[in-house]
Parts: sequence; C-alpha cells; structure tokens
Amino acid sequence: ETVVAYIIPRAVSQFTQAYPGIQLRVEERPDEAIEQRLLAGEADLGIGFVPSVREEIETEALYEERLSLIVTGTHPLAGCEAVQLADLDRLPLVLLPTSSCTRRQWDSYAAQADVTAQILVEMNSIHGILQAVAQTNTATVLPALASRTSAVDRFISIPLVNPTPKRTVGVLYRRHGYRSRAAQAFVTILRALAQTISGAS
Repeated sequence: ETVVAYIIPRAVSQFTQAYPGIQLRVEERPDEAIEQRLLAGEADLGIGFVPSVREEIETEALYEERLSLIVTGTHPLAGCEAVQLADLDRLPLVLLPTSSCTRRQWDSYAAQADVTAQILVEMNSIHGILQAVAQTNTATVLPALASRTSAVDRFISIPLVNPTPKRTVGVLYRRHGYRSRAAQAFVTILRALAQTISGAS
C-alpha cells in the first residue's frame, strides 16, 4: 500500500518527464497476482516483497520496510523514542483487514510477542486509517513510510522494538525473461528513490 501511495507517484512523475513518448500502465495487485502476471508475460516487472518462493521469479531488493506505531502528537505514546512490541498489548488500534499482507505480518509478530491488540476498527485504506487515528486519538501499525503519505504533517512514526517487524521491498522479474530498455529505465528510477528512503529511515 505504501509503495502505491509513496513510491509509484514519484517514479511515474520522473519517468514520464524523462521518457514522454512511453506509456505506462500501473496496477495494484496482491503479491501472488503480480507473480502470476509476470510468469504469464503480462507484466514487464513487479514491485512487492522479496525474496519470492518461486524459482521462476528473480528479485532485486530495493529497501527494508519496517512497521511502526503511528500516532498523532496528542497520543499518550507520542513522546516515546521507541515502543516495545509487548507494550501494544490491549492498546486500541486501527488496522488494515486480515486480507492485507501488512496485517498478516503484524498478526504474526504480535503472536510471537504474545500481544493481543484491541482492534477498534479495520479499514482497507491507509488514508482512511490515518484519518481515523487522527479523529479518535488512537494508533495504528503501518510501515513508517505511511506517515509521510498524508498531506497533513501531524503524524508521528515511532519505531517498534524487541522485535522490530520488518520486510524487504524489491523488484520482481520473470527469470530469463526479456527486459525492455523502458523497464530497465524505470527500475533505475526505483533504485534512486529507494536510496532516498533508506537514507531517511
């Protein structure tokens, strides 16, 4: 979700300015569907979580994405430099639904830490979640990058520790598949954007 909201608009803007004669088609799909389209030759490249479990899919890591606690400045935990994962036990949260990869990852880490969150509401939109967090003065667990997708600079991203939920975002290709010059140029832009993300994290 944060890739679509934060990375893709910037990559598309840079690419269309550099290569105005090339048409782009961007689709948001689950990781499994992205890999299926790659294997069917219906997509030039994908962006998702890596590595892939399929031998036919080749991947290139771009950046590490960490899940953080996101709150507003008036939340009781807003002043914390970091929050222990165990401290989220019974904390009211606004979360993505269980159909989301981000939510499933959070559930896995929470189970390992024996954390039972109090789920106030589930929403399938990051924008909606952030607005709900602002209106209810609760919290959410999302990639730290999500706090930068809001037009209003009022969200604080607090690192989660012991353990830190994280995963790697990367580019996916069909192994031994043809890679057009346009696709290679787009990936070059993605690599540069990934450097700015890594430097800000």
